[in-house]
Amino acid sequence: MAYQFFSSVKAKELQIRRHGLITPYYELSDGKSTFGKLKFGGLFLRQATIETANETWIFKRKNLFSKIITITDKKGLTVGQLVKKWFSQSVLLTMTDGSRSQFSHPSFWKRRYNFTDDQGKIMEFKSRFADRNPIEITLTKNFQPDNQTLLMAFAGAYLILVLRREKAAAAAH
Repeated sequence: MAYQFFSSVKAKELQIRRHGLITPYYELSDGKSTFGKLKFGGLFLRQATIETANETWIFKRKNLFSKIITITDKKGLTVGQLVKKWFSQSVLLTMTDGSRSQFSHPSFWKRRYNFTDDQGKIMEFKSRFADRNPIEITLTKNFQPDNQTLLMAFAGAYLILVLRREKAAAAAH
């Protein structure tokens, strides 16, 4: 499928839409255009592939119990990494260009998550339970290249979906 090129100037509200039941994949859209796809794979779903109009990223845990998720491009070059803190739902995104942002869940009672940096909130994620559009994303400012904004949107969606799976697995045991 051909995806549209993303522009944070034109799109402020995005959504993640789920497709399929057995092997689901998730598309990022603004309601009119589709900007890319997130698909889980690998043993124990430790890996995810994101495809956009001009980039492919692979999110992969270092090992089964690792709190570090490396982000590489399709050539295998490291683009960044996500580091989850122990006993916390905070995750630090560090890009190879040195930029850093924090993914967090500010309230236990609400299904809202944020990406923030030193200047404040970058984007907000609203999670819905058992919905075809499980995540809504609001871009609060455009400060970086569109490619990095897309990567952060997919990273946040990835983290929400993984956290949801981890909670379900913990509740089952």
